[in-house]
Amino acid sequence: MTDNRFCNPEYVKVLENLSGWQKRAWFDGDWDIASGQFFTTFRRDVHVVEDFDDTRAVEWWAALDYGYAHYTVALLGCRDGDGNVFVVDEHAQRLWLPQRHSNAILAMLGRHNLVEKELKRFVAGADVFSRQSDGTTIAQQYARQGINLRVANTDRVNGWAEILHRFGDPENGIVPTLFIHRRCGRLLETLPALQHDRTGLKTC
Repeated sequence: MTDNRFCNPEYVKVLENLSGWQKRAWFDGDWDIASGQFFTTFRRDVHVVEDFDDTRAVEWWAALDYGYAHYTVALLGCRDGDGNVFVVDEHAQRLWLPQRHSNAILAMLGRHNLVEKELKRFVAGADVFSRQSDGTTIAQQYARQGINLRVANTDRVNGWAEILHRFGDPENGIVPTLFIHRRCGRLLETLPALQHDRTGLKTC
Protein backbone atom coordinates (compact mmCIF):
# COMPACT_ATOMS: atom_id res chain seq x y z
CA MET A 1 0.00 0.00 0.00
CA THR A 2 2.82 2.44 0.84
CA ASP A 3 4.16 2.07 -2.72
CA ASN A 4 1.07 3.83 -4.07
CA ARG A 5 1.27 7.61 -3.57
CA PHE A 6 -2.29 8.04 -4.77
CA CYS A 7 -4.09 6.02 -2.07
CA ASN A 8 -6.55 8.30 -0.30
CA PRO A 9 -6.62 8.28 3.54
CA GLU A 10 -10.07 6.66 3.67
CA TYR A 11 -8.91 3.69 1.61
CA VAL A 12 -5.77 3.36 3.75
CA LYS A 13 -7.95 3.12 6.85
CA VAL A 14 -10.03 0.38 5.22
CA LEU A 15 -6.88 -1.64 4.53
CA GLU A 16 -5.49 -1.00 8.01
CA ASN A 17 -8.63 -2.48 9.54
CA LEU A 18 -8.36 -5.73 7.64
CA SER A 19 -7.03 -8.85 9.36
CA GLY A 20 -5.40 -12.17 8.52
CA TRP A 21 -4.32 -12.99 4.98
CA GLN A 22 -6.21 -10.05 3.47
CA LYS A 23 -4.23 -7.49 5.45
CA ARG A 24 -0.94 -9.21 4.66
CA ALA A 25 -1.78 -9.30 0.95
CA TRP A 26 -3.62 -6.01 0.40
CA PHE A 27 -1.97 -3.77 3.01
CA ASP A 28 1.54 -5.27 3.31
CA GLY A 29 1.82 -6.43 -0.30
CA ASP A 30 2.73 -10.00 0.71
CA TRP A 31 1.25 -12.09 -2.13
CA ASP A 32 2.72 -15.36 -0.82
CA ILE A 33 -0.32 -15.60 1.43
CA ALA A 34 -3.85 -16.63 0.52
CA SER A 35 -6.99 -17.79 2.23
CA GLY A 36 -6.53 -21.39 3.36
CA GLN A 37 -2.75 -21.35 2.92
CA PHE A 38 -1.03 -24.19 4.76
CA PHE A 39 2.47 -22.73 5.22
CA THR A 40 1.38 -19.42 6.71
CA THR A 41 4.79 -18.64 8.23
CA PHE A 42 6.63 -18.78 4.90
CA ARG A 43 8.32 -15.43 4.23
CA ARG A 44 10.13 -14.88 0.96
CA ASP A 45 12.47 -12.32 2.52
CA VAL A 46 13.44 -14.81 5.25
CA HIS A 47 13.31 -18.28 3.73
CA VAL A 48 14.63 -17.58 0.23
CA VAL A 49 18.42 -17.26 -0.02
CA GLU A 50 20.32 -15.60 -2.84
CA ASP A 51 23.52 -17.55 -2.37
CA PHE A 52 24.81 -20.66 -0.63
CA ASP A 53 28.35 -21.88 0.02
CA ASP A 54 28.35 -25.60 -0.84
CA THR A 55 31.28 -26.20 1.51
CA ARG A 56 28.90 -25.62 4.44
CA ALA A 57 27.08 -28.87 3.66
CA VAL A 58 27.82 -31.91 5.82
CA GLU A 59 25.20 -34.15 4.17
CA TRP A 60 23.55 -34.13 0.74
CA TRP A 61 20.38 -35.76 -0.58
CA ALA A 62 17.94 -35.49 -3.47
CA ALA A 63 14.29 -36.27 -4.13
CA LEU A 64 12.34 -36.96 -7.31
CA ASP A 65 8.64 -36.47 -8.09
CA TYR A 66 8.08 -38.20 -11.42
CA GLY A 67 5.59 -37.16 -14.05
CA TYR A 68 5.20 -36.88 -17.78
CA ALA A 69 2.15 -34.72 -18.54
CA HIS A 70 2.73 -33.00 -15.23
CA TYR A 71 6.15 -31.88 -14.05
CA THR A 72 9.00 -34.16 -13.13
CA VAL A 73 10.81 -32.33 -10.35
CA ALA A 74 14.13 -33.21 -8.73
CA LEU A 75 15.29 -31.24 -5.70
CA LEU A 76 18.80 -31.19 -4.27
CA GLY A 77 19.11 -30.47 -0.56
CA CYS A 78 21.68 -30.50 2.18
CA ARG A 79 22.17 -30.02 5.91
CA ASP A 80 24.84 -27.78 7.40
CA GLY A 81 26.77 -28.25 10.63
CA ASP A 82 24.19 -26.24 12.60
CA GLY A 83 21.30 -28.46 11.54
CA ASN A 84 19.85 -26.04 9.00
CA VAL A 85 18.35 -27.53 5.84
CA PHE A 86 18.84 -25.88 2.45
CA VAL A 87 17.12 -26.77 -0.82
CA VAL A 88 19.85 -25.51 -3.13
CA ASP A 89 18.89 -26.58 -6.64
CA GLU A 90 16.02 -27.83 -8.77
CA HIS A 91 15.29 -29.57 -12.04
CA ALA A 92 11.70 -29.20 -13.26
CA GLN A 93 10.43 -30.10 -16.73
CA ARG A 94 7.39 -31.62 -18.42
CA LEU A 95 7.02 -34.02 -21.36
CA TRP A 96 10.56 -35.42 -21.06
CA LEU A 97 11.61 -39.08 -20.94
CA PRO A 98 13.70 -40.36 -18.01
CA GLN A 99 16.86 -40.43 -20.12
CA ARG A 100 16.63 -36.70 -20.75
CA HIS A 101 15.71 -35.94 -17.14
CA SER A 102 18.68 -38.01 -15.98
CA ASN A 103 21.12 -35.95 -18.02
CA ALA A 104 19.72 -32.73 -16.54
CA ILE A 105 19.74 -34.11 -12.99
CA LEU A 106 23.35 -35.28 -13.29
CA ALA A 107 24.23 -31.82 -14.64
CA MET A 108 22.52 -30.31 -11.59
CA LEU A 109 24.67 -32.45 -9.31
CA GLY A 110 27.71 -31.42 -11.33
CA ARG A 111 26.99 -27.75 -10.62
CA HIS A 112 27.70 -28.57 -6.97
CA ASN A 113 30.69 -30.82 -7.67
CA LEU A 114 28.68 -33.87 -6.65
CA VAL A 115 28.18 -37.28 -8.20
CA GLU A 116 25.20 -39.48 -7.45
CA LYS A 117 27.17 -41.80 -5.16
CA GLU A 118 28.02 -38.88 -2.85
CA LEU A 119 24.35 -38.40 -1.91
CA LYS A 120 23.24 -39.98 1.34
CA ARG A 121 20.01 -40.87 -0.43
CA PHE A 122 18.06 -40.13 -3.61
CA VAL A 123 14.40 -40.89 -3.03
CA ALA A 124 11.29 -41.02 -5.21
CA GLY A 125 7.60 -41.79 -4.80
CA ALA A 126 6.37 -45.38 -4.85
CA ASP A 127 4.86 -44.95 -8.32
CA VAL A 128 8.37 -44.92 -9.79
CA PHE A 129 8.85 -48.49 -8.52
CA SER A 130 5.55 -49.87 -9.83
CA ARG A 131 5.94 -52.39 -12.62
CA GLN A 132 4.65 -51.40 -16.03
CA SER A 133 3.02 -53.76 -18.52
CA ASP A 134 6.41 -54.96 -19.76
CA GLY A 135 7.58 -55.74 -16.20
CA THR A 136 10.03 -52.85 -15.95
CA THR A 137 9.89 -49.80 -13.67
CA ILE A 138 10.65 -46.11 -14.12
CA ALA A 139 13.26 -46.52 -11.38
CA GLN A 140 15.09 -49.05 -13.55
CA GLN A 141 15.16 -46.58 -16.42
CA TYR A 142 16.82 -44.03 -14.15
CA ALA A 143 19.23 -46.65 -12.81
CA ARG A 144 20.43 -47.36 -16.34
CA GLN A 145 21.36 -43.67 -16.55
CA GLY A 146 23.33 -43.78 -13.30
CA ILE A 147 20.66 -42.55 -10.87
CA ASN A 148 19.77 -45.10 -8.20
CA LEU A 149 16.50 -44.27 -6.46
CA ARG A 150 15.09 -45.44 -3.14
CA VAL A 151 11.44 -45.44 -2.06
CA ALA A 152 10.58 -42.21 -0.27
CA ASN A 153 8.69 -41.97 3.00
CA THR A 154 5.44 -40.37 1.80
CA ASP A 155 3.85 -39.75 5.20
CA ARG A 156 2.46 -36.36 4.18
CA VAL A 157 0.97 -35.37 7.53
CA ASN A 158 4.27 -35.71 9.38
CA GLY A 159 6.20 -34.40 6.39
CA TRP A 160 4.24 -31.15 6.24
CA ALA A 161 4.48 -30.87 10.03
CA GLU A 162 8.27 -31.09 9.75
CA ILE A 163 8.32 -28.35 7.12
CA LEU A 164 6.09 -26.13 9.28
CA HIS A 165 8.43 -26.71 12.21
CA ARG A 166 11.51 -25.89 10.15
CA PHE A 167 9.97 -22.74 8.67
CA GLY A 168 9.69 -21.48 12.23
CA ASP A 169 7.73 -18.30 12.93
CA PRO A 170 10.02 -15.32 12.30
CA GLU A 171 7.42 -12.74 13.30
CA ASN A 172 7.16 -14.35 16.74
CA GLY A 173 10.82 -15.04 17.36
CA ILE A 174 10.94 -18.71 16.33
CA VAL A 175 14.07 -19.06 14.21
CA PRO A 176 13.69 -20.93 10.88
CA THR A 177 15.95 -23.84 9.96
CA LEU A 178 14.73 -24.43 6.38
CA PHE A 179 15.80 -22.24 3.48
CA ILE A 180 15.29 -22.41 -0.29
CA HIS A 181 17.63 -21.05 -2.94
CA ARG A 182 16.06 -18.56 -5.34
CA ARG A 183 16.98 -20.81 -8.31
CA CYS A 184 14.30 -23.31 -7.17
CA GLY A 185 11.58 -21.47 -9.08
CA ARG A 186 9.03 -24.27 -9.33
CA LEU A 187 9.22 -25.04 -5.61
CA LEU A 188 8.93 -21.36 -4.70
CA GLU A 189 5.90 -21.04 -6.97
CA THR A 190 3.99 -24.04 -5.63
CA LEU A 191 4.93 -24.32 -1.93
CA PRO A 192 3.28 -21.06 -0.78
CA ALA A 193 0.15 -21.96 -2.77
CA LEU A 194 -0.51 -25.25 -0.95
CA GLN A 195 -3.80 -25.12 0.92
CA HIS A 196 -5.50 -26.93 3.78
CA ASP A 197 -8.06 -29.56 2.91
CA ARG A 198 -11.55 -29.14 4.33
CA THR A 199 -10.56 -30.57 7.73
CA GLY A 200 -7.60 -28.19 7.99
CA LEU A 201 -5.35 -31.08 9.02
CA LYS A 202 -3.33 -31.60 5.87
CA THR A 203 -2.56 -30.07 2.49
CA CYS A 204 -4.39 -30.72 -0.74
